[in-house]
Amino acid sequence: MSGSSAFIGTAIMGAGDDRGVPSLALWQTDRRGRPGGAWMVPTAEAFTDPATARSVLERLHGRPITGTSVPLVRTLVGRLGPVAGHDLSVEDVRRRTFSVLDAVEDTVARRALVETAVDRVRSVRPSVTPVEWRRGASLIAPPRTLDELRQIVGIAVSGASDVATELLGVAHCLRWVVDLWDEIAAAVRRRTYLVGEVGPVGDLPARWSAAHRAAAGARPTPPTSNRERTVP
Repeated sequence: MSGSSAFIGTAIMGAGDDRGVPSLALWQTDRRGRPGGAWMVPTAEAFTDPATARSVLERLHGRPITGTSVPLVRTLVGRLGPVAGHDLSVEDVRRRTFSVLDAVEDTVARRALVETAVDRVRSVRPSVTPVEWRRGASLIAPPRTLDELRQIVGIAVSGASDVATELLGVAHCLRWVVDLWDEIAAAVRRRTYLVGEVGPVGDLPARWSAAHRAAAGARPTPPTSNRERTVP
């Protein structure tokens, strides 16, 4: 693993149906996208009750945020701020959110950079071994939609899924991206000449990592009691 203990994980957020009730959903994951805690809150409560809104924001604190739709995530967080009594700037929310599709795009771009650098070295040193990817070896161009990404990762696409299941699928995609990224980091570590060619590989793809840094500098949210439903 190329990760750092400084990364506390990611929040995956969305809104949709939960047992017939319009709800706000939240999954917390570790650095590798493995889901931990999950909470469901009726949207009618989340956007009217200050204690509930503060509780949701507290669970987002220190974490970058993603979901099935980044514009939706930004709208949800933006609506929670006034209810909770917190002044959340549009720019701060924007910097803390990222798209899993952007993370894949950054990963594909870095892989291509490594492949080009290796090919350039091999042109003068034929004994250098080419890069062979074990994961997503056929992935050349990044997917354009989340459904395309789900199909590549091997997640069934269904329009009937509840919101918690949809967000769990995003977590699965994040784990897949981390696996690809770690393989790039390992390839660079094994080939010391690549550091000068492509630079060091960070803990995570660029835009995901930038959202982590933005979240780490966010103001804390005071703790509060709440009436959320914890997903079993």
